[in-house]
Amino acid sequence: MNLSKSGIPSEAMKLAEQGHIVEAIKIVREQAGLGLKEAKEAVDAYLRNPDGATYPDKSNQSHHSSDIPGLAIAALEKGQLLEAIKHTRAVTGLGLKDAKETVERYLEEHPGINGKFKSTASAEFSRVVRNMIFMLFLLGLVALRYQQFFGINP
Repeated sequence: MNLSKSGIPSEAMKLAEQGHIVEAIKIVREQAGLGLKEAKEAVDAYLRNPDGATYPDKSNQSHHSSDIPGLAIAALEKGQLLEAIKHTRAVTGLGLKDAKETVERYLEEHPGINGKFKSTASAEFSRVVRNMIFMLFLLGLVALRYQQFFGINP
């Protein structure tokens, strides 16, 4: 498919900036006559680079490209590696291994996002560990009360 190099419609840009990605994709599909995947790539490209967004040029795409969709970048910034890989697979059509390698390569090539990913992922891991410890503590208290209530001696 030969895609136009002009930017996405202004209405779609506004919706994308407001976080209404699905609506923005619908408008790009309707007004540009693109397929779902191409429209999503166009919106993702706009979110990555609002000043230079263009419709995706499928003829130059490579599976070894380290470009990932805007939603994948947002997921990385939240410390969500699996979500980033999922979004990358959905947009690029790559298999799991290739999408994982693409996201990892992206992190290597973008130290700012990599640093944010690591700190956010670390904070999230710490939060989960604290919650698990708290739950184990509560479970221990319940077990002690159970033993006291039924007069069970260990």
